[in-house]
Amino acid sequence: MSLPELKKGTTIYALLKEAGMELQDWPHANYPRQNMRWAWIEGDIVVMNIWMHKVESPAAPEGSYVTRYISRGQGHVGEETDRIYQAVIERNLPVQVILHKEKNSNLRVLDSVQWSAEYEPSTGEITLTRGKPVRYIDQKGPVDSISDSEESPAVKRSRKLREMAMVRSSGTCELCGKKGFRTRNGAIFAEVHHIVALKDEGPDELSNLIVLCPDDHRRAHHGDDAVELQQTFVKIRNTKNGVMASGS
Repeated sequence: MSLPELKKGTTIYALLKEAGMELQDWPHANYPRQNMRWAWIEGDIVVMNIWMHKVESPAAPEGSYVTRYISRGQGHVGEETDRIYQAVIERNLPVQVILHKEKNSNLRVLDSVQWSAEYEPSTGEITLTRGKPVRYIDQKGPVDSISDSEESPAVKRSRKLREMAMVRSSGTCELCGKKGFRTRNGAIFAEVHHIVALKDEGPDELSNLIVLCPDDHRRAHHGDDAVELQQTFVKIRNTKNGVMASGS
């Protein structure tokens, strides 16, 4: 999907309103063209400025547009922007972007496609990817990528099933509703549990998987109510809408 065509004469203020912001605290309400900020956050709405010349085109038709920025160490505005970067990761927020032709140009547009973010705490670099699906990781490692090493069909199938379970739950504990936390590289962490354990001849199928927070996962294995929890997990799987059959 190509990037949108830039429009002439649209103000930053108008595009932020288009993104859904109220802008009651807008510092340039009387002079909306006088703006020096690079990013904005209001509630759960995040908007960032990005320059067209810094956007990397996808290498393949199915790929995504990517751009990278480091604001840390660039004065007050940079530090403020870096705090917004960190809030995006901590709160798992999507990003809307305003595309600019160049720094002093009035050619710009609000992209209708949301971007996702990954952040490197050691450097302060944020990577924005257009329309990229959320990445997940569980107690066994990344679930949405295949290792470069040789893997058996069974291992690949298990990884795919874990991914499907995480996507189905959006990385949220299906027992208590707690959202998975963001890891240092921007992936969402939660844990995938077999309702009936493999050692008890439980099937390695999506219908036998449930996503849990670490506390509830430990409780499922070691709690004195483990048997009752297993029955609850079965009811959750049987009553939730949109449950996929299996990953075969």
